[in-house]
Amino acid sequence: MLKTIKARCVNGALVPLEPVELIEGDEYLMTLDALPVPSSTDGARPGPSTAGAWQDEDEYWEATKRMLYEARSAGSRFPN
Repeated sequence: MLKTIKARCVNGALVPLEPVELIEGDEYLMTLDALPVPSSTDGARPGPSTAGAWQDEDEYWEATKRMLYEARSAGSRFPN
């Protein structure tokens, strides 16, 4: 049987994060692959730390919208 599960290291022991059916006393071969750890010094997750990164870029987005509107109005297709 080959099964992949997530586990957490707690006090030096791997604790499964989901139910597993193991037979007491049997030996198992484990292959470990560490999941990426956020590289933030304050412990925040990568997603929330970037949330709102563009919130002060109103001028940029307004200029972009104007440029797209002008391109659509002028016609962006090549003549036949």
